[in-house]
Amino acid sequence: MEFVVIKDPTDTIVNIRESNSAKSSIINVVPNGAVMFCFGSKGNWADVETMTGNEIKQGYIYKSFATLIHAFTELKTIYTKENQFVLQGQGIEIIISTGPFYKEQHTFKYDETGKYIIAIDDKRVWGTDDGIPTTEYKSVTISFDGDTVTLPKEALHNLYQPNFTHTRAYYDKAADALYITTLNSDGAGGYCIVFVIKDKKYKERVMSTGF
Repeated sequence: MEFVVIKDPTDTIVNIRESNSAKSSIINVVPNGAVMFCFGSKGNWADVETMTGNEIKQGYIYKSFATLIHAFTELKTIYTKENQFVLQGQGIEIIISTGPFYKEQHTFKYDETGKYIIAIDDKRVWGTDDGIPTTEYKSVTISFDGDTVTLPKEALHNLYQPNFTHTRAYYDKAADALYITTLNSDGAGGYCIVFVIKDKKYKERVMSTGF
């Protein structure tokens, strides 16, 4: 189970099919360069997670179109402590900072029993199993030989319990694409995420429960 980048050298889009057959119905199309979560493969097909409307579904693409993110050049961990993590390589430096979650700075929505949190600041909660988070991202800054990219607040919101142990970064030099991946949780409520920086600009975050 891992994130993949979609690459078809013969077209600008790739079909996502309902099952692992070229005769199967097309349930979605994605552009070249799209990042998706891959659960594994069946023969010549990769089993991926796709969004159709507001619904998450599993579908299939030709395995040859799915490049594992970890196949790209991995940046090295330079420094790590409780609230800061630094990676470097390929003329790139990434500094990830985390800190305490302050309950009084947020609003909460509970389920009908009043016991379990279902939203924080009106957004889905990632990283906890219905409880109050203890940590959150504070900033992610990337330097490219002097050019600096700081991930916007919307890239980091509602992402709780960050875990440096599973944080990695990979660089695709040919596409000038940087991928920062991690698996975060408090022991439950786990989620996988990749931050995508393309042409030295923040592009998107792609998430999955991965389970």
